[in-house]
Amino acid sequence: MRCYICGAPAKARCSRCGQPFCEKHISGGVCVLCREALCMRCGERFAVATCPYCGRIICENCSKQLNPVVRICLDCWDRIYGRGRASTPQ
Repeated sequence: MRCYICGAPAKARCSRCGQPFCEKHISGGVCVLCREALCMRCGERFAVATCPYCGRIICENCSKQLNPVVRICLDCWDRIYGRGRASTPQ
């Protein structure tokens, strides 16, 4: 079994994607590729969008649909639209 990235002997399979990786490309059971695709807010689920305000990649659970093509992270949503500061977009 060879590492999916570099071809070195694989030490383990990624718990997210199932591909084999060497010890250089896997940590805590998650490969570097999957780790880069995880939500930057929760770190548990794969991201589906980038928040246009803070630039973090975010999953569906950590974001709100701002319009048909834009999602905003819950932190920015609370900062911009929460606590009565601004009206919620239509």
